[in-house]
Amino acid sequence: MDIGERIIKHRKKNGWSQEELAERLGVSRQSVSKWESGTSVPDINRILEMSELFEVTTDYLLKGDFDARINTLETEGKEKSDFQTAEAQGSSVSWEAGAQDPSISQKTERQDPAIFWQMTDGGTTDGGTIGSADEKREEVGFTAGKQMAAEEINRFMEMTAEFGRKVSLGVMLCILSPAILIGACGFTGKEGGEILSERVAVLFGLLCLFIMVASAVMLFIKGSIMIKQYEYVKNGEFFLDAASVKVIEGVLADFAPQFSNGIAKGVALCILSPVPLIVTSLIGFSQPLVVLMVPVLLLMVAVGVSLFIRLGIMKEGFLQLLKRNEYDVTYQENVKREEKLGSIYWPAVTAIYLLWSFLSNDWHISWIIWPVAGCIFAAVSNALKNKGNGDFR
Repeated sequence: MDIGERIIKHRKKNGWSQEELAERLGVSRQSVSKWESGTSVPDINRILEMSELFEVTTDYLLKGDFDARINTLETEGKEKSDFQTAEAQGSSVSWEAGAQDPSISQKTERQDPAIFWQMTDGGTTDGGTIGSADEKREEVGFTAGKQMAAEEINRFMEMTAEFGRKVSLGVMLCILSPAILIGACGFTGKEGGEILSERVAVLFGLLCLFIMVASAVMLFIKGSIMIKQYEYVKNGEFFLDAASVKVIEGVLADFAPQFSNGIAKGVALCILSPVPLIVTSLIGFSQPLVVLMVPVLLLMVAVGVSLFIRLGIMKEGFLQLLKRNEYDVTYQENVKREEKLGSIYWPAVTAIYLLWSFLSNDWHISWIIWPVAGCIFAAVSNALKNKGNGDFR
């Protein structure tokens, strides 16, 4: 039974139609229909709301009875771990810290869905070598760190969205900070109608500039402090169960059109931003109007860049949770290898370049070492990535 079938089961159990459930959740009937048919997956907020409406846990709603039972031991001894089962079959298990009593596993509050193997290197069962604990964790896809529950995933994404809003607004303020100064200067002098004196225009413009930059810095600091608590997500020190991954992938798929449209709008704004300035200059409008087009240009660029940043941070949050692209473990390992190689390679290239140049005095030729060294480094880096299976999605 998948999540759609569980929604149908509990909706009917409560005697609700799709329209009634949709009204309680604040969504359309079509959304509920898509969830129940399996064509889409509800987001984290809706899952939390349905768990309250149906009076079930989010674990049950996401994974069903069996998987929820895997994650929670209701009473000691109610469920036997794989290690206890192995012992009952006459298997021999070598335990961490030298313990030989399989009842230790009963004290584990929560097991990783892929099975947390509590054994020392070289443990055996049924006379066969299992291998090291690290090898077994890697085999089943176990990741070190804490498991993120649905509520925590939801809080992280809300915090990421808020962080994106703060950073994008701060960047907008930085881009727009000289706009008032430029605009005010357009109304000075004879061509500007002498509406403002140059001194007043500069002082007022600089005051606005400093206030806007200070506000932007405050937003950056607030955002950084706010998102700091989720540093472990960026570092990959967590793991998710399969159902949570499926939900996040569904939300990311729904977010993809919004991301594409937002990026397209941002690019269009940046490309079109000089048009008002060019048009007013070519037509021959007065100086104040032409100068005012510069703040308009800055505003269009600011809005476009803010779209890039806000949507980019949101997408980055999804990628951090799914450990994709630069947050993929393999990718990070390759980056570390590349950084280690570069710390040795480039100083050596510099030393060779200087030695060759000073000894031969062929400075007009020795520069060739840099493009050659760059090509070699790129080839070696790609070889390392391919060795590490560099499919970073």
